[in-house]
Amino acid sequence: MYKLSSRTQNFAQRTFMLALGLAAVNVVFANQSEPMYNYVSPDVLKQKVELALSEHQVDASQLDIQFDEKGMVNASGKVDSKQQADNITQIIKNTESVYMVYGRFIYPQPE
Repeated sequence: MYKLSSRTQNFAQRTFMLALGLAAVNVVFANQSEPMYNYVSPDVLKQKVELALSEHQVDASQLDIQFDEKGMVNASGKVDSKQQADNITQIIKNTESVYMVYGRFIYPQPE
């Protein structure tokens, strides 16, 4: 009987586990009947984001929020604090159909 060195066995085990993992990933993605991400029009995305902000009592009238067809949101403007900027960014990020948020807010620096 042929005996493999421990180094060769280790390599063979890692190679097998990698192949098994790749096969499992292919099965998972092959069985998806829906796309991973559903795009909506910028107008629909704008409505969703504005509704989410208003539900959290955020006045978006002073903010410049731009949307694209792939769920990217660019938000900027003057806010009262870093916490408010983070809160607005999180609300937008958690809105359905938002893929990514770029926030560029201006707020006073603490003294």
